Amino acid sequence: MKKTIFLAAICCILLSAKTPFSITTAAFAPSDTTITAKPCFQLGSVSFSKPLALADLVKQQNCIAVDCKSGLKMKSAEIVSYKFSHLNKAGMSEMIVNGNSLKPIRNLLKKLKVGDFVQFSEIKLKTKEGVILLNNCGAVLQ
Repeated sequence: MKKTIFLAAICCILLSAKTPFSITTAAFAPSDTTITAKPCFQLGSVSFSKPLALADLVKQQNCIAVDCKSGLKMKSAEIVSYKFSHLNKAGMSEMIVNGNSLKPIRNLLKKLKVGDFVQFSEIKLKTKEGVILLNNCGAVLQ
């Protein structure tokens, strides 16, 4: 039991070190960029901080960046592109979208069912400081 708890703790530490709940400046922003608010990806009014309901997802029109702490929309930041992935028993589909609209993936969204896995990755956010990458967001639809 102690070994299992110890291994789980190490995995959590390694995972948080590899995928911090923050942004990655990578090669998209100047190295001296300092961003005080931590942006998070959100589908309109639907957050990934709670279970993602299929009924709520299909109603959304666009993707936005919100401050992770306050949940308020970041007015000085805009999603410029993302990759949408959908996985179910029948297989996987992906689409890269330029812009923040969900309209290009509307046909894929219509095919979603409860229990399917969706992921938004390669999310690029344009800020005053430059373009940055946000963490991937994924969920099994409820």
